[in-house]
Amino acid sequence: AVVSVSHDLFTAMQTIRVERGTINTGLETATPIDPDTQRDIIALRRRSNAAFDSAFAKIAEMGIPQSNAEVAQILSARAEFDRMRISVDAAMLLSKSERPPTLGGLWVAGGGKLTNAIDALSERLSGEINQPEPLIAEMMKIKQVAWVIRDAAGIDRLTIGSIIAIGDTIAPAQKLQFATLTGRI
Repeated sequence: AVVSVSHDLFTAMQTIRVERGTINTGLETATPIDPDTQRDIIALRRRSNAAFDSAFAKIAEMGIPQSNAEVAQILSARAEFDRMRISVDAAMLLSKSERPPTLGGLWVAGGGKLTNAIDALSERLSGEINQPEPLIAEMMKIKQVAWVIRDAAGIDRLTIGSIIAIGDTIAPAQKLQFATLTGRI
């Protein structure tokens, strides 16, 4: 059950990160987003919502209530992220000059808050199976290492996408950030 929930949570995290990057690039682009990008975003949301729904159904079957601190934190962050989706959807239909200038940063932070909350629950659930099932415990450790790599690679990709969308050069601070991310990866 824990492995199944962790898989769903990981799918939700991964899909949210891709959505976050796609939208962040859309917010940085000078023109409104195109219909293909809109369809991609809709597909990503369907996938993450399906993974969330599956995970939370299984969590409920495991007897973990929505009042559990980690579950409640995810639900709160998800509700906030869903509200932000409305704002970014409207903003991406405008030209960049008409968009709120702080929206991209808020969007990235909101996605980070949600994925961090998901990761915290996934880590706790993974920790509960360390001794009884050694093979699964080892697989969960690999998942944890893979997530660290994916997280660093996702931030790297998000930053590169922003630079490309803006058409800007890489600032010295960003070069240091890229070097740090490369080291993590």
